[in-house]
Amino acid sequence: MPTLSRPWRPTVACQLRRAFTLIELLVVITVIALLVSILLPALKEARKTALKIREMSVMHQATLSFAMYTADNKDGVFHGYISATETPQSGATEWPAYDHHGNEVRYWVGKRWFWRLMPYVGNYDLRGMWLDRDLLKDALTLPSSPSGSNGFQLALANSPSFGYNSLWIGGDSIYQGTINLPSTRSDTWRTKQIVDKITEVERPFELIVFASTRGRHYRDGMTSYYDNPGSRGTIPGWYRLYAPKYVVRSGSGANWTLETRNWWTSSPTEEFNPYSTSYQKWGSLDGRHFNKPVVGFVDGHVEADKKVQQLRSMRYWANRARGDNWTPHPTRDR
Repeated sequence: MPTLSRPWRPTVACQLRRAFTLIELLVVITVIALLVSILLPALKEARKTALKIREMSVMHQATLSFAMYTADNKDGVFHGYISATETPQSGATEWPAYDHHGNEVRYWVGKRWFWRLMPYVGNYDLRGMWLDRDLLKDALTLPSSPSGSNGFQLALANSPSFGYNSLWIGGDSIYQGTINLPSTRSDTWRTKQIVDKITEVERPFELIVFASTRGRHYRDGMTSYYDNPGSRGTIPGWYRLYAPKYVVRSGSGANWTLETRNWWTSSPTEEFNPYSTSYQKWGSLDGRHFNKPVVGFVDGHVEADKKVQQLRSMRYWANRARGDNWTPHPTRDR
């Protein structure tokens, strides 16, 4: 008679052998930690690259919007900052301007170029000029004040992600006096050196129109003529680009004169520092992509392959610059 065998069951020793030992667990944890340490920088780099590509795409839209504006205005470019005295009654051509709700913007708000360009940026698509979604969301929590100094209209106009090369394209009333009136067209230096029409540009493939900027936080006061950071430090975005060299108009009335200013105070070899509190170091350029800003040129092409300090050449900034180290001269360059 056959005997029935009992089913096999693992012994306690066998069960213990099937579990991980402490050494094996430590090895696995070490390997995982090593892989994470290798992958995290790569993922971070990939994220930065994606942000750069996104900004380059948006910059391309900005340069296209600039071209569309000039096409609608008989090749004329917009001014970076308009004096309060420049009104439709006195001969200015860039009023009125409106925000994305249809409110006419004036005074502090309307002086800046932002709302004059926005109709061409995806029909007032604010994301086309404000890349930082958190900052945009915060700015829009401010009250509506189309002509005041504390509303979201001025915040948006003050701190777009890109600055405009207004000291050499269009001109800037803060630094160069009232510039948009027929009576000032007799200023032969300005007429010759500052671009008023897109057709005047000699090197559209080389002349900067917009670039990544960094500047004063809009909640630290937005009506100051002085571009020093406030208590909140700087944020990515400022409406004005500062060329390494430019000419300013000083004095008033019939006694005004033109003077050359050297703006950038950093040395040619000084690496960009995003935590610097000095605007004058790199002219408000922001090397937020591996020490490189995104730059849009008059011809519409976009680059992000030059470090901030590589953009010191005046040929990038002034239409009629004679060379990399060209210094504008108010008398000689008339």
